[in-house]
Amino acid sequence: MPATPLPLCAVMLLDFTVPPQTPPVDAGVLKKRVHGLLGKALRGLPQDTRLAVESGASAVVCFVGDPQDALHAALVLRDQVSQRYAGRLAVRVALEMGTVQVEVDAQEQLRVTGDGVRSAARVRDRAQPNELLVSHSYHQLLSHLDPAIAGRFVDQRPGEPQPVKLYAAPVAPVSTLPEPAPPRLVTQPAPLLDGSVLDPGVVREIEEELRGSIGPMAATLVRKIGRRAASAQELRDALAVAIANPEARKLFQTAPLLPPGPRPGERRSAPAHDSRSGATRQVDIAPPELAIIEGTLGRFIGPLAQPLVRREIELCVGFADLVAALTEGIAHPQQRQLFLQALRRALPARRVPD
Repeated sequence: MPATPLPLCAVMLLDFTVPPQTPPVDAGVLKKRVHGLLGKALRGLPQDTRLAVESGASAVVCFVGDPQDALHAALVLRDQVSQRYAGRLAVRVALEMGTVQVEVDAQEQLRVTGDGVRSAARVRDRAQPNELLVSHSYHQLLSHLDPAIAGRFVDQRPGEPQPVKLYAAPVAPVSTLPEPAPPRLVTQPAPLLDGSVLDPGVVREIEEELRGSIGPMAATLVRKIGRRAASAQELRDALAVAIANPEARKLFQTAPLLPPGPRPGERRSAPAHDSRSGATRQVDIAPPELAIIEGTLGRFIGPLAQPLVRREIELCVGFADLVAALTEGIAHPQQRQLFLQALRRALPARRVPD
């Protein structure tokens, strides 16, 4: 069965081991114990925003909703093992941000692969027993969601460059409770301002652009970060850390700021000057046509399509100029021709240049 790609998600990867010089544990018993511990760690978290796959003494959980849910589950899991199974069982846990693919193998077993899983595995392999390590990308996003909890992490290798930096989660205090108390601080956002200073329409458009790059997680990130941002650009810069592709990240950060007035789906007045040629903007495109252009281009360049169209439409001086600029964003000449042909079929009323 073909693999199904998932958008950006928080990947929690873990494996259990029996410490040396301890009685061996039957594989079936260990698998049952892993299932029980994972179930307790995920209890109370939304089921429709995660996918969990277990395989013997290891498991991977992908969170496509709130990335802080992954941290909550990881801390609960690690603390359960370290406090209730001290000396009898150990776990290594890693948190990473990335894209994954879901597929069913020949034995009809669900498998999760992709860059996010591979990167999480490299983080996990550097963890010690009962240690939770998070990648630089996850820690960077967490610092925007909850600076208080992010500041409690310890930089494991201060001298290393950012892409391979790892951060260890704070060690849990020893508890005498039958069940370790869940660290609820993790799932609470940092104190918010009484009200956002941003126009709601601007926030909605930024969310739409971000969704095109990272999927459903965009709504949660905008909701949690948006009310603390002092400007639209500050919000874009904070959200950009969630976009892995450098080109898409740059497009998202440099998208033109919208003037106050009509919001997405409504016509906006053209800017007084065009930053490319100094001419007045002349592109007149209705929202349905705009959606068709974005969808058609998306078949050739993926999630970069929406931010690219939104940027170029503010710079171009006519429909032909817009099409030419978008075509330049497609690397392969043959793909450019296919894009133009698809655009002619999708917009028969428009004159699409050769």
